[in-house]
Amino acid sequence: MYIPGTCTHIFFAFAKVNDDFTAAAYDDEDTSNGPNGGYYKRVNALKNQQPGLKTILSFGGWSAGTETFKELKAADTSKLLTAAVTADAETVDEGYNVKEMAKHLDYVNVMTYDFHGDWEDQTGETSPLFSSDNYNTAFAMNYWAQKGMPKEKLLMGIATYGYGWKLNDPNNHGMNAPGKPAPPLPLTQTNGQGAYFEICNIGGTRFWDATQKMPYRVSGDLWYGYDDQSSVRSKMGWLKRNNFGGAFTWALDMDDFNGQCPEGQKYILHNAINEILG
Repeated sequence: MYIPGTCTHIFFAFAKVNDDFTAAAYDDEDTSNGPNGGYYKRVNALKNQQPGLKTILSFGGWSAGTETFKELKAADTSKLLTAAVTADAETVDEGYNVKEMAKHLDYVNVMTYDFHGDWEDQTGETSPLFSSDNYNTAFAMNYWAQKGMPKEKLLMGIATYGYGWKLNDPNNHGMNAPGKPAPPLPLTQTNGQGAYFEICNIGGTRFWDATQKMPYRVSGDLWYGYDDQSSVRSKMGWLKRNNFGGAFTWALDMDDFNGQCPEGQKYILHNAINEILG
């Protein structure tokens, strides 16, 4: 259950754009008229619990040029217009007119996660704050700013999930250790991936990578890289010191919404964001 005050904005992912450029729901359940209403209605009803909460409909599976942003903003200046964008510098260079986007977008959500994952044959952190290469959160945020996006419009992405490997050798369990995707965890049921509320309960030992400012957890031959309360606080501190606009998560339902991790705190990752950013 959502706790009022956890978020300032909630993005509903996703809607789709028809061939005639009209908006449509992906699922009939989004707009159903059942006893509790469809998901659109239920999400918007959270505004009754939290006055001032903003709800935003996200469109996925569709690419739009800068001209589209311009037309959308001109059509209704009262609506927030945002975009979720890559954290990869090469893709930024090839695919985005950053200075034009800056004229029309209210916020830009930089997807500073999935730098590494179970598609690789060795362990790695999904969202390092720093690293020896350019595949890290700090570099991505600074790169967007250098390309012309105002810092106050740039939001850092926090993943409430992690990637896991089944180690080839449990005695070799550091960073870049060889492995294959971990078996599914009980609820998410996805090879090589788990929600924070699952990873926190696999037991084993938590390690801290001081360079990347990220934890990882080893339990037997299982290895998971993920964000926890400490790494989120580190990121939010860096974000605030460097005058960026804020943060977003993917996603609410993979944080510890029931307080079942050892800390017993509901929405512990979102709370860590709020502790620093207020």
